Amino acid sequence: MDLEGKVAIVTGASRGIGKGIAMAYGAEGAHVVVASRTIAAGDSALPGSNDETVAEINALGIGRSVAMTCDVTKEEDLQNLIDQTVAEFGRIDIFVNNAGGSFRPAPLTDLPVSRWDRVMDLNLRAVMLSCKALIPVMANQKSGNILNMSSGAAISSSPAMIAYNEAKAAQDRLTICLAEELKGYGIAVNGYRPGLVRTEGMDSVDPDGKMFSDAVDRPPVVGPSTVWLGKQTAETFTGQIVDRGQFGKTWGPGSE
Repeated sequence: MDLEGKVAIVTGASRGIGKGIAMAYGAEGAHVVVASRTIAAGDSALPGSNDETVAEINALGIGRSVAMTCDVTKEEDLQNLIDQTVAEFGRIDIFVNNAGGSFRPAPLTDLPVSRWDRVMDLNLRAVMLSCKALIPVMANQKSGNILNMSSGAAISSSPAMIAYNEAKAAQDRLTICLAEELKGYGIAVNGYRPGLVRTEGMDSVDPDGKMFSDAVDRPPVVGPSTVWLGKQTAETFTGQIVDRGQFGKTWGPGSE
């Protein structure tokens, strides 16, 4: 098992891509902290919860999983997440900044400033805050792996998605700069673009599959590529923004 005994935190892991990553890590022997705001079934209008993801990982009988409540836009929640994980497992080997999102598309002139701020808080500021809380732990270990969930939006000029595009582009630059800053501590930092993945949230706004007709892959598809990224060190692979569709072609096993 590629991640046996490693301790991983995955934010936004109650459903969707985050759950796909958490399940893949658990199947590879990692101890997984499932972190989101949705604790139990019924806490959200969407299906999925921390408790359900944890139960599925523990049912594998390999690594151990626990649930922790976390709103990634709150600095105190992120610090508590780090502190509680260290108290529970003694270390943190992998941190996946998966939680993110946006609102319905709107041109800039129709976009309330409060929504712009919310998108920046969720997709950019939260990543900065989590890394700020996490780095002392990993630096003390002299090892660690940070994976930030990027998006094709970072290089897109799609209209009416300016806030999200801007946040993801800035997040990519944060990833690249942090990789350089932290490689002396043995910490790898990379960005991952999963491509179109059909999640529960997508199902809720596009039940007929007409709006996102190209999104046919379900969250488990991210497993192999994110497991490979989770194994990397500052010496083997860092400072990269990679697309899932290129896994095994321009990056990952068999790409040399």
